[in-house]
Amino acid sequence: MKHITSSPYHPQTQGALEKWHSSLKEYLRHFVNKVQDNWDDYLESAIFCYNTIIHSTTQFTLFEIIFGNKASVPNSITWKPDFHYNYDDYHEQLKLKLNKTFEIARENIIKSKEKSKSFDDRKIHDHINYKVGDKVYVSVMGSTPELSKKLSSCFKGPYTITKIHKNHTVTLKLKNKEMT
Repeated sequence: MKHITSSPYHPQTQGALEKWHSSLKEYLRHFVNKVQDNWDDYLESAIFCYNTIIHSTTQFTLFEIIFGNKASVPNSITWKPDFHYNYDDYHEQLKLKLNKTFEIARENIIKSKEKSKSFDDRKIHDHINYKVGDKVYVSVMGSTPELSKKLSSCFKGPYTITKIHKNHTVTLKLKNKEMT
């Protein structure tokens, strides 16, 4: 697991999580009542649905990646158990199947990330280089209720840059104080 930080009110930074939330809301939207007070009754079913569909990035279901086989739902059970099958055989086959699944999923994730990166790189503009003394505007979206109204200005300023830090953040002079 890798911790990453993101800007407030910029959900694109957490794209995978935002996509998951979007998918979960889409599933729940089909089942909740008009008052929307029974969504928690459908949460387990929605998560099971999400975990048993093939994901475009990995080309596997999440269930397969975790357990090494497709989820068994009542209408998908067609095989009869082999009574000569022992625990050691099962363990060995499961280990091989999971390793192969992880390998293929990893390759598919890398391909998907490369595709996303090339798509995103088309939208990137040259990085703007700020200098001490430059005037800038600051986004105020959602900072206070009166400023977050839909028709209010999204920016305040201009403010003067007084310092530039190594991590690409700046210190601004706001009235008689400095703020990073």
